[in-house]
Amino acid sequence: MKDPELAWELVKWLTINEETAGNFMLVQDRPSPVIEFSRNPLYWELNPYWSVVIEALMRVDTLRMYPFTYNVAVLFGDALRASMRGEQAPETALADAAGRAQALVDEFWRSKQ
Repeated sequence: MKDPELAWELVKWLTINEETAGNFMLVQDRPSPVIEFSRNPLYWELNPYWSVVIEALMRVDTLRMYPFTYNVAVLFGDALRASMRGEQAPETALADAAGRAQALVDEFWRSKQ
């Protein structure tokens, strides 16, 4: 890297300044890693579906690495994208993904018996 100090300044500018990183999170439709930016009322007005995603994530246990783990993650990623694009209501998208994920888990354990 030619100028590490300048690169570090760019990283800080993109990640910790409210006028840059905070605005970036607003237009990216995803929560900020800086909790103060995510607490901005405008963020929740523009991204009301994230409250559903956050609530769902708070209710789940860590998924250990099994052969089905990747496929389950894809299902929830697809559900999130569908709700972000307005193709499906967040609650419906997550419920559908949860049902399909449970079917994958059940099938895996049935195959082990």
